[in-house]
Formats: sequence, structure tokens, C-alpha cells
Amino acid sequence: MRNSIECILYTNPLAVRHLDALGVVDDGSSLVIELSASSVLAPVFDQQGIARFGVAGLLGRAQRIHRLGEVFDGMRNPVVLGSRPAVPPESSAGALSLLRSIDVPYQRIVVLLHLAEISRFAYALQMVDRFSILLADSDPVPFALPSKAQLLAQMQMLDATSWAGLFFFDPSGADHGGRLDADCLDVLDEFEGYVRSPRSHAA
Repeated sequence: MRNSIECILYTNPLAVRHLDALGVVDDGSSLVIELSASSVLAPVFDQQGIARFGVAGLLGRAQRIHRLGEVFDGMRNPVVLGSRPAVPPESSAGALSLLRSIDVPYQRIVVLLHLAEISRFAYALQMVDRFSILLADSDPVPFALPSKAQLLAQMQMLDATSWAGLFFFDPSGADHGGRLDADCLDVLDEFEGYVRSPRSHAA
């Protein structure tokens, strides 16, 4: 049986603390994995200067899956931060490939990747079954969203089957009124166009 891997694309590092916006229950049953050349999420947990295997640590010993993730304050799901020192993206891709086939003590495997690093981890993304995007509703909607969707479509990874949706979280708890301005809607509509008909856009 092959393990399913889902990828959440984000721009604000605080997204890691708001995965409930996508229905990821914080009860210890999900493994959260960061893909990054240099950990974007480490400062969220005050882990900037600490050496760690990252997901690539599975290549040395697959059994490490049982203790690879760390449980940080305010979270119950274990988090695997990006490797330090950094390892090549190809190593992380190999680890994700391995992760699909080994026994894991988790019901859900969630990979977090910053939108800016899609190209760097293109090969690793071929191991992913479902994609979603999680943005902070207080941040500007990235105008690069359509180009990122185009890239995923060109790699034949993004379509109506693999697309899980676009979600927003509130990092402060205040009501910002959502992302309903005209420019935002134009960007999101163009993005959704790639999801609806990826082949025509990729041609």
C-alpha cells in the first residue's frame, strides 16, 4: 500500500500553526514535513541554529520515521523542519519517494513548501498526490500565483483531481474581511483557470 502525500504551498511561515484551516487536525496523527533549502519555518519555533536531519534523514535509516519529527509548543502534530546543514533537493525528493512506501505511524503526511521554492523542488513534487494553498488573509495575495499554477500544469501535476483548494488563515485572530478586492479576485480567477484546464494552458 502506497502512502498518500499532500503538499500545502504557503507564503507566510505562520501557516504551519494554522493547518486546521485545511482540516488537518492537531492531534498527533499527522506528520508535517518542511521542504526548504534553508528552513523557513524554523524561526516560528526558535530552531534557527540547531542541526537536524530533515526528511532526508530517512535515506540513512528508514526506521528514523518514528522519531524524525519534533513536537513543538502549541502543536501536537510532529514537525520535520528542513535539514541543517542544507542538503540537495534531490536528497529530499529521494526521501519523499521512500516515504510513500514505508510503514508510517501517521494517518496523514503533509508537506509544506514555500511558493518561491516550487522550481527548486520540482522533482520532489512528483511524489505528491494532492496540492492546496494556504495564505494569511492579512497578507497580499501573491500575484505570482498564476505563474506557479502554470509551472505545475506544465509538469502535469496540477489538475482538478490533484487540486484540493485555496485556503486562508487569520494569524492574529482579528477579522480582516477576507480577500475579496478586485485585484485579488482577478489573480485567483486566473489561477483557477490553470486548475480547470491545465493542458490548454500548458500547451
